[in-house]
Amino acid sequence: MVTDTLQSELEDFEADIFMLHNADLYMPYWRRTLAEILLSRKPIVLTTYCEFEGHKMNRMFKWHETEFSSKTLQRCDQYVENVFGSDLAQTHIREEIRNVPRAKIIWDFQQNPFAHAPPRNCYGGTEHGVRNSYWMSFKGEGLAQDKDEL
Repeated sequence: MVTDTLQSELEDFEADIFMLHNADLYMPYWRRTLAEILLSRKPIVLTTYCEFEGHKMNRMFKWHETEFSSKTLQRCDQYVENVFGSDLAQTHIREEIRNVPRAKIIWDFQQNPFAHAPPRNCYGGTEHGVRNSYWMSFKGEGLAQDKDEL
């Protein structure tokens, strides 16, 4: 009953912004999700634990054609299937995503001035970083396309 009620209330819901806290969006298991969010052309605010995560995001955006190619998305789907099993992966595999827009940076990856603690050095040691200590914002370039683009 709760699911039916929420489902009917959220059918026409459309996000204004995506907030992803401590999400490692540069990893293969997030690639298809990131592509779909970029297709929405809505702003994305991403927070991370470590500085190196910003370098990985910027590298992914720099090599857009490779990182969001059909071949790469298929490899990422395969990664999900290998790690989580075929039942879970099958629910996430969708038709080919075409025309993933480039990311337009709203603000560069930087230390988050609102973080609850200063960042730690994530390189080399056994200590993990501080949650939400870095952030950036970006969105898919261009105007929103039809939902048929997915």
